[in-house]
Amino acid sequence: MLPTRSKASRFFAPLLLLLLCVFAAFVGLVLPVLPPRFSLTSVGFIIIIISASAILLLPDRKLVPYQLIFLIFSAAIVSRFLWPNYAYLPIPILPTKNPQRIIWLLAIAYWMYSLATNPELRSRLARRCSTSPIVNLVGLFFIWRIASMFFSEYPAAGFSKTSLELFEYLMAMLFVLTWVRGPEDAMRIGRWLLLATGVIVLIAIGEIISQRNIFATLVPIDSTNEEFIQAALESKLRGGSYRVQASFKHPLLLAQFICAMLPILWLTLRSDRSIGVRGATLCILVSLPLVLWATKTRTAIGVSALILIIGLLLLSFNAIRNRSRAGAKPLIAGIVLLVATALGAAVLAFAAQLAEGRTSEESRSSEGRVQMFERAIVSTGDAPMLGLGPSVGGFQAANVTSRGQVSLDSWWLVVLLESGIPALLLLLTMLAWGSWQALRLLSSAGDTRSRVQGAWGLCVLAFAITSSVLGTPHNLPLLFVALGVLVAMKDDGQAPLPLGAKARSR
Repeated sequence: MLPTRSKASRFFAPLLLLLLCVFAAFVGLVLPVLPPRFSLTSVGFIIIIISASAILLLPDRKLVPYQLIFLIFSAAIVSRFLWPNYAYLPIPILPTKNPQRIIWLLAIAYWMYSLATNPELRSRLARRCSTSPIVNLVGLFFIWRIASMFFSEYPAAGFSKTSLELFEYLMAMLFVLTWVRGPEDAMRIGRWLLLATGVIVLIAIGEIISQRNIFATLVPIDSTNEEFIQAALESKLRGGSYRVQASFKHPLLLAQFICAMLPILWLTLRSDRSIGVRGATLCILVSLPLVLWATKTRTAIGVSALILIIGLLLLSFNAIRNRSRAGAKPLIAGIVLLVATALGAAVLAFAAQLAEGRTSEESRSSEGRVQMFERAIVSTGDAPMLGLGPSVGGFQAANVTSRGQVSLDSWWLVVLLESGIPALLLLLTMLAWGSWQALRLLSSAGDTRSRVQGAWGLCVLAFAITSSVLGTPHNLPLLFVALGVLVAMKDDGQAPLPLGAKARSR
């Protein structure tokens, strides 16, 4: 017979006291001689381990407080995009100066607490992790990343990067697998992201008018980030025109976020019953072309047009396929299908022109990317299975500017060089699975669940395309949120609980 929670508490209490003593000794004796970044990561690991041990002492709760859950979850996701990761708050008492990092750590702490005290959430997470192949692929991908770190010549260099990936990307997916119950919750996430997109659009329009970024004054000026400041200044102009970045580190990141959000905005506009929400969504969609153009990135133009046209093609094909519906909808859908096909051909031709470069600066950029891919293929031969290690492999193929700044403009290549061919195949399989869900569902069904899955699948498709030409990983938590939503929508568990409903045993 298993011990009760109270008996388990008496057993774990001495162990928790021992862990606290070890932690105190570690902080006092070991941390002072370690590098600052490694020290902060180590403290975070130990605090999480001790917190998990303490949570085991808590009794199970009968209620699942979904209102609080989604307030914390939405704040964590939205903060990733509303506050730049390079801007700090000048408050000395904070352990970290970046608000988004503080909110994210609070969300992780509450996730651990809710998982430990609610059997409903534990059952849901265990069921989804055990029945979904994509969860196994994601888990294997991160295991491979960890292995490439340990087998690298410089494991300490990749420790911090791998840790951040686990606590940002993997945790984003675990949040969804644990807390999202069905299409209604996925729509709720979309509404919060809609709010974030609206604020970002307002910031971007203000930046277009003033030609300055409102977060620039919050960047700490010291010797540790002089390289970043110089790179940011260089990326603000292209062809003599100012490039907008809003709350993101680079204009390309703003373009990637908007491209990924287009399907979610379309889903909200089509499926949300609130007139106010739909009106706000329409206003944002009308403003997005201006913001995308102001980023002065070829990715913004090409990928956004491609995502919109793919969505139109799939929806039109679905309407024609379901022609049993009365009215003129099949005829209208047929016309839209022809128009979307013609636009698709035009976009492909325009994309080819964009890839070659319309100006000498764009041509040099394209040529640099080609050389980067060639160097990556050659460098992969040095360690094809496990790569050269996180934070190490990218230097083998990266472009170096005249000022000595390093840039590897493809997350595909980052994964390939750092963790080898198997890791890249796992990544591409995840992206292909999510993209296939969009193509399959939007062209075959019209119910709310299918529309939700299709929209989030198109979000994955947007990341699949943009990550091939962008190596900065700031937006990747949204990708893993999308993958988590797709897994949650395929879950055949019981219907979603109303807010605050009692947890049922399974």
